[in-house]
Amino acid sequence: MHVDTRNWMVEFVEKFKDPPSIPNKPDMALALMGIYVFETRFLIEQLQRDAATEGSNRDFGKDIIPYIVKNDTA
Repeated sequence: MHVDTRNWMVEFVEKFKDPPSIPNKPDMALALMGIYVFETRFLIEQLQRDAATEGSNRDFGKDIIPYIVKNDTA
């Protein structure tokens, strides 16, 4: 995860070889284990939206989570 100086997540990077560092801590980075918890209605909405998205890989780390972060839909 890439965070800003307020520790707000601003980008989700899937399996990045050289992850962005934590502000003011260039030798440290954040990682996510991939445990996702959603309200059922929200998850269904996101899966339906992703299913209708041309070019999607149907992958949480590559498509669904980055879309949620970028569009602040959570």
